[in-house]
Amino acid sequence: MLPTSVSDSLKSFPIPPDSQMDSSSPIPNDPEATSGSFRILSSADIATVVKFYETELPKQGWLLRYTDPNFPCGVQQDWKNDTIYLLLIFGYENSSLYIHVQFNRVDAQSLNKYLADFPLPESSELVYSSTTSWEFYVLQDYKAVEAFYKQKLLDLHWSANGVLPQIEASCGSDDPGCGDEGGGCPSEAALMPTPTFDLRQEISLLYIMPDTNEVQIDIIPHGDATHLHVSLTMKALSSVGLPEDVPIYTGAVLTMASPGTAEYTIDASVETVLAFYMNTLQEAGWAADGAAVETPGMSIQNWSKGSQKLSVMITTYQDGSMLVLDCSTCR
Repeated sequence: MLPTSVSDSLKSFPIPPDSQMDSSSPIPNDPEATSGSFRILSSADIATVVKFYETELPKQGWLLRYTDPNFPCGVQQDWKNDTIYLLLIFGYENSSLYIHVQFNRVDAQSLNKYLADFPLPESSELVYSSTTSWEFYVLQDYKAVEAFYKQKLLDLHWSANGVLPQIEASCGSDDPGCGDEGGGCPSEAALMPTPTFDLRQEISLLYIMPDTNEVQIDIIPHGDATHLHVSLTMKALSSVGLPEDVPIYTGAVLTMASPGTAEYTIDASVETVLAFYMNTLQEAGWAADGAAVETPGMSIQNWSKGSQKLSVMITTYQDGSMLVLDCSTCR
């Protein structure tokens, strides 16, 4: 039977012999959690631990999708169980072995909500989703994926906005996949596959949709397949989902948008903008929810209307104001 939640699927997560859960990074037990990570510490050798998971996880319904070498020693594995994905990173820190486990449950509906017409190459598998970003694994060469998008998005009349410059790959100290660059790999790590990375340059494309929202497409080679990252930057107010009776100050310039939140710059004083919202929201049936928080140059007022909640923050910005409308119940 498939797990009813991510936490259910991880309750019996196997711990290898001579290993223990890192007390500072336990398995999350929130039944609502859809992503997170935890860590296991081990005194066993890496080959034994890797073999342990290749034996035990399939017994719990997990399917090993692929294994990649890790830097500078060890391996990382990608596992799947229904719509839950695990990334196991076997690495070293101060010559001690750890297993870093990252998990997420995908939500295909998040793509349909904001990119309902977004084309996908054949053999695309959604492996990660958040509100405005998605990751797919495509069983096609990355150059074929690039050609697919350049043609398809042209047909959809999305405007190409250039190829983004690439940043040289690095191994930061906060990246659990980096391992210990200071020579912390013990001799038994040499038994693992020698790190070999795909040196082909990834491709990043930026498109402007007809509704003015921006989509960045990162096409990353992975052998004969492709990692495809898609991220959405909202520029269209219609995508935010604010209540229709929340007015936008005349002349306000939208500078940032995300689900339930819009930020504007306005060529008017804090006092003028504040008076506008106090009057118009009350006329639209909104009620002030508690006292406003006010300091010199800033005002924050919460509002409610039925089950809807709205926060209006106005601050001094250059010669005018910055307005942030945040609807917590609109996300």
